[in-house]
Amino acid sequence: MKTVSKQTFLVNSENGSILVSILVMSAVMLVFGLSLMTSLNDSFNLNTLALTKVSQMKVEGIIKSALQNGTSCNKNFTDVVLDQNGRLNLTTIKGQADEHLLEADQELGTRDLKVTTIAIETAPSDWATYNANKASATSPLALEAKIRIRYKKLKTSLGSNQSFTDIPLHFLIDKNQKIVSCDTSDSTGQTLCLQLGGAFDTENKKCYFKSNCANLNETMLPSGACVMNQITQLQTSIDSAIEQQQQTETTEAKMPEVPKLAPSTYPEPAQWKSWEKMVKSCVQMPQAAKFTGSTLSCDLGSFNITASPTEVKMSMAAMKYQGGPDDAAFIMDQVRQFILSYLASTQ
Repeated sequence: MKTVSKQTFLVNSENGSILVSILVMSAVMLVFGLSLMTSLNDSFNLNTLALTKVSQMKVEGIIKSALQNGTSCNKNFTDVVLDQNGRLNLTTIKGQADEHLLEADQELGTRDLKVTTIAIETAPSDWATYNANKASATSPLALEAKIRIRYKKLKTSLGSNQSFTDIPLHFLIDKNQKIVSCDTSDSTGQTLCLQLGGAFDTENKKCYFKSNCANLNETMLPSGACVMNQITQLQTSIDSAIEQQQQTETTEAKMPEVPKLAPSTYPEPAQWKSWEKMVKSCVQMPQAAKFTGSTLSCDLGSFNITASPTEVKMSMAAMKYQGGPDDAAFIMDQVRQFILSYLASTQ
């Protein structure tokens, strides 16, 4: 007969505890590893994004610098014809020595950025203004445009894989949508000179008028008076004053007085004095005014004026003014005198 012992045996749980600890530690290391991998991946993407941005900014700087030079700009765009939407795809942009600065499908930097398209583009409002005025134009029209360079990001996965750079340019364009030249002057002097029928010398930044009074018309120079003759006399006086100043350092040459146009035959609007200084400041600001002779638009800060043969509108903050044909004619006469004074001051 067998006897079963009643002694109690304690089970050692040390081996089970070690196994649980190993499993927990493995899970912690796995989570840590995944977090580290994600962090490193994000860091790599951020670094690649920064390099991509540097490549884009470098291209923008090179192209801007090249196109600010009139010779280089004209070499790229003179005689180029825009399509019916004021747009044109380009294959390359060249420097002054005909070197290729940028090409479509070119990879940049450390192959982290690719140029997809290079195009001349215009804002719909600017293109609409050009189309409205080209039929009656007797000289090239000013057109604000931009070179849009589109890129594809090849490496980074952060954000969109597409980006672009806009480089603003000013063109003079004929009625057939062909670019005559780049307007790289520092002011509206070149544009105004050509619109008034003159010839602009890009080297000395002077406007020369070669037509005589018999050849003028209302479209070429929007005034019934022979303003061209007055401007020619003004140019002669300025050249004479400069010559006298160069001949002697002790004698200060007097600048000629700006010729005055004939007084307007239209009555002065009752509120004109309140708006006169703002109109003058606006039309003499290089990038603010667009003057075609028969129409005017100008924006300077909160001030805005638009004028045509039939009406004139002005506004500034809460102040507003609207006038009819006579008011518009009077104000356009004043604008011509402001522009004449401006041209004289830039010589």
